[in-house]
Amino acid sequence: MDYKVTVYATRDGVERKFESNTAAAKAFGRSESQMRRELWYYNACIDGWKFRVVRRDAAMKAAVTAQRKGVDLELRRLKHIPHDPIQGLLSAEYCGGLFDSEGCISVTNATLWKIGVPQGHPNILFALKQQFGGNVFVSKKTANQASWTLYRIPGKPFLESIRPMLLEKGKQVDLVLKMTDDGARVNYELRKLKGNYTPALTSAILQYEPEEELDEDGEPMVEVTETARGEAVVAPGVA
Repeated sequence: MDYKVTVYATRDGVERKFESNTAAAKAFGRSESQMRRELWYYNACIDGWKFRVVRRDAAMKAAVTAQRKGVDLELRRLKHIPHDPIQGLLSAEYCGGLFDSEGCISVTNATLWKIGVPQGHPNILFALKQQFGGNVFVSKKTANQASWTLYRIPGKPFLESIRPMLLEKGKQVDLVLKMTDDGARVNYELRKLKGNYTPALTSAILQYEPEEELDEDGEPMVEVTETARGEAVVAPGVA
């Protein structure tokens, strides 16, 4: 494409620069297609002018590639330099950024919900465990694969502490913090069924609370049972 090409024309030590094939074509009285054909296929000279074409995107790509190679070499060098392990408490900003990019939330029937953070550096996960609790599972097959798991009770204060720092998973965390016990179980059973349901319906399910059945007077219904003595005993609940 023209806007990614720079054309240089040289004659008798004088160099002219054109920011596009179109500009060079106008300067030398050629059409765009004719100029492109002469430059790219025939490498022609026009009135003694010799042309050199540079793709700006290619030059930029070469510069970026060289920069990345330099960064890779520097990272490899730093890996072999001894450094102290993680000390002290992890900041809320760091934990929020880590969970925003790597964390996940799953809804279960037994524990209602749990959070997990997979990471290739177990030392970070052990620092999270030391600060917030939970468990760290390290793969027996691959030493650099590990995951930190935190269940609902200790997980709630963790999510509340990092909530202001979340950019991507903020709405998910809000939904989980409002989740009811019945809503989690209903959602768990629905996931066994085939089909999809909308995020709005998911939110309603997870915040589901069973309503009490009312009688004609608008009072909660009660169950009346007779004891062996013939005395009436009122038991709360719905028959």
